[in-house]
Amino acid sequence: MKLSFTRKLVLFYAIVMIGLGIIAIAAYRNISVNTANNESVNHSYSVLRKLTRVRALSKDNALHGGNYVITANKQLLQYIHDEKDTMLRTLNELITLTTDNPAQQQRIRSLQASVLQGINFTDKIVAAYTTGGQQAAMQLYAMGESGKINYTIRDKVAEIEREERNLLYKRKEIFTHGEAQFAKLTALLIVCMAVTVTLMFVITHKQIRLRKRAEAEVKDVNEWLEQRVKAKTETIRNQSERFRHLMDNMIEGMQIVGKDWKYIYLNDAAVGQSKLTRERMIGKSIYELYSEKDNAELYHVLKQCMETGQPSRLDTAFTFPDGSTNFFDLSIEPIDDGILILSMDISERKARELERQRRIDEAKEILNKISHDIRQPVSSIVGVSDLLENEMISEDELKTVSVSMKESALLLDLHTRQLSDYVSQLRKEG
Repeated sequence: MKLSFTRKLVLFYAIVMIGLGIIAIAAYRNISVNTANNESVNHSYSVLRKLTRVRALSKDNALHGGNYVITANKQLLQYIHDEKDTMLRTLNELITLTTDNPAQQQRIRSLQASVLQGINFTDKIVAAYTTGGQQAAMQLYAMGESGKINYTIRDKVAEIEREERNLLYKRKEIFTHGEAQFAKLTALLIVCMAVTVTLMFVITHKQIRLRKRAEAEVKDVNEWLEQRVKAKTETIRNQSERFRHLMDNMIEGMQIVGKDWKYIYLNDAAVGQSKLTRERMIGKSIYELYSEKDNAELYHVLKQCMETGQPSRLDTAFTFPDGSTNFFDLSIEPIDDGILILSMDISERKARELERQRRIDEAKEILNKISHDIRQPVSSIVGVSDLLENEMISEDELKTVSVSMKESALLLDLHTRQLSDYVSQLRKEG
């Protein structure tokens, strides 16, 4: 099957990319090996530096012990103590650094034993000075044990250094060889990349006319889309403005309180209900503007809605900073930004309800009083009626009964007129 020019180029590009991938993997592995070798070289340098430090500290420790016996300078005791801690810490670090070389680690442990021997001897001299005085310490120091220990330490350090330098030489050779390989791989990678770039240039040059044609088509499509987007944006903006106008001019008050309890939005009705200006409220916390203590029930419901996300509705009295109180019908809804509060001032309705309740209570009181007052003349009339049914009543008694009945009838008429006057008053006020 005959391949087209473009397919041949694509095939060649794929082969080059595979080759680049192989070279890149080899270069990466080479870099990893070189990095490890470089760490090994630095590792050896670190070991050599620490060995030099141990040797110097061991010598200083012995000298400070001898000087302390001669001068009795207590400052030297601090030096001896610091040198002891530093040597032991450095030896432990050396043991850690040589975990990959058991033979070298064994030599360092032998060195550690000799250093401890020197430290113990210095401590022994100091103890002898403390208990037996300068002469006893001088006799112990004159035995030359300190010098023998230092010679031993020096020899062991030299042996370890010699072995570490041999390792350092080998590691440097490996590192140098790795760098040479990396240079070759880098050169090969550059050549391959140059070939690839040339190939891509050829493909790009061939496709440039097709791309220009496609760009012209895309430009036409973009212009058409821009016109559509502008029209859609204008429609959305008009709808948003209408919606904002509707919200601003609602009869109900609408306010949005953020999760930080600061006012985000208030329509005109909400501003009028608040007895404050919009400029003073926007961006301010509800707690800054209105007392939580005076409106505890409302604040409790607002917090519950903010925390649980459950809507709520209530009729409540709201106390303003000036001490005045209005009644509101509130509908509270959770939203993404915080809570939405719809409010309707029902103060007039509440006032009418309170006035109606007051009148009902007053009517009950008057009716109870009239009922009590009417019961007395009615009882009197009933009693007179019972006497009249008695055939043995005398003329004097009949006169007395007649007077009593007349008084009861007048009293009943008085209370009836009072009740009629109160009903007429209620009708006029209603």
